[in-house]
Amino acid sequence: MKFVGLVLLGIWICWHVWSLRTIRFWWNHHALCTTGPYRFVRHPIYAGGIFLAGVGAALMFNSWVLLSVPLLSYPIWSLLVRKEEQMMATVFGENYKRYADRTGRLFPKLIK
Repeated sequence: MKFVGLVLLGIWICWHVWSLRTIRFWWNHHALCTTGPYRFVRHPIYAGGIFLAGVGAALMFNSWVLLSVPLLSYPIWSLLVRKEEQMMATVFGENYKRYADRTGRLFPKLIK
């Protein structure tokens, strides 16, 4: 299990760097980011932290206590991102609504 945890943490680092590099360009241009990992989910940084880093750390350290962190933090992050999404809808209007309709919040949408 430690190896699986280490792999998940490695994937999370790559995912996190990719997310930050992608959104940096869009922030600088004050535009809605819909490329890179943002094509799959609206909040890839949060999703990676919860599902890759959180679960990876729990597996790496073989800790049920650490596994409870992503399970308990998911509902909290879900509430927080709703506020962020309200702000994005205000700023980007119909473009954000179309983007939100085709992407998942923290999980990719399997059916579009």
